Amino acid sequence: MRTSFEQTLTDAVALLRQLPRDRKLAEDVRARFQRFRAAHRGVRCDLLVDQPPGSNQADYDILLGAPDGGTVAVSWRRDDGVPWTVQYADHWAANYVLSVGDLHTSIQSALIYLNVVLNRQPNLMKDLVDKSLVQQAIRESPPRVSDKEIQRAVDSFRASHGLHRASDTRRWLEEMNLTTEALRELAAYNVRAGKLKKHLTARRVRPYFEAHRQDLDVLTVFRVQASSRAAAAKLAQNAKRGGLWAALQKRGSPASTVKGQLATLHACELPSPFAGLSAHAIAGPYRSDGEYWVGQVLQKKAARFDAVTRAKIEDLLFDDWLAEQRKRASVRWHWI
Repeated sequence: MRTSFEQTLTDAVALLRQLPRDRKLAEDVRARFQRFRAAHRGVRCDLLVDQPPGSNQADYDILLGAPDGGTVAVSWRRDDGVPWTVQYADHWAANYVLSVGDLHTSIQSALIYLNVVLNRQPNLMKDLVDKSLVQQAIRESPPRVSDKEIQRAVDSFRASHGLHRASDTRRWLEEMNLTTEALRELAAYNVRAGKLKKHLTARRVRPYFEAHRQDLDVLTVFRVQASSRAAAAKLAQNAKRGGLWAALQKRGSPASTVKGQLATLHACELPSPFAGLSAHAIAGPYRSDGEYWVGQVLQKKAARFDAVTRAKIEDLLFDDWLAEQRKRASVRWHWI
């Protein structure tokens, strides 16, 4: 003959098989369980409800007080073709980076949005891969980093982010959900990455400079966006007679000064139309990022092997190293 506990256990399984999984029916489930509890007064019965945020489903378990004083947990999952261990191996939101109301944004769509829709630089997806490659290289041969170097890196980070007071730093850490130790770890990574870059490029900087002097000339350029290719062509024609700035002052100028830019850069950092131009030369019209531009070289200085140029060469060589590592690496994105 079945004992009261054995019958309760059997009925608990039957109840779990019947309960609806739509979380909108949670009150109906609780009412059913109250009737179940009333029918089995000889056994302690508790209902566990799992309602994951953002999910329309709910899961239920029943806890039963065993005769020996222990607790028996009863669970049931319908057979939908997916093994239970696979279905519950990851959290329901493991692939989500954001939920607004009942709308969820996956990691994949967020990265694609930032890289394509907003056309943001730097490329976040490439940067994530590069960071992993750098970490792997650091792990294989860790550069030594002192506490003083880490503190200088922390101070530099705070200054670059306008965190001049301790209260500003604490507020920023709270907003980013980071600890002070996490900030120091970030700074330590930056120090090690910098040392790795110098180690990999040290013997190649001077030869690169000798082989690419023209690409390292320093140009001061003025660029202006035009409303169309025709407007850019007219602006370039006018600029050749008296300079780009004078052409902008001419009545009826077709240019839009909303995106006027003045910058001093190495030649290799400028759009290809500026390659090989001498001082005061006009570049354009040319198209960049879907927009039409006209530019003028205001000043050109021959490359010098100074600290700024050396740092630029290190960046270029390190980028080449990363590009080669990406070709060799096995990269797999974990999204559905």
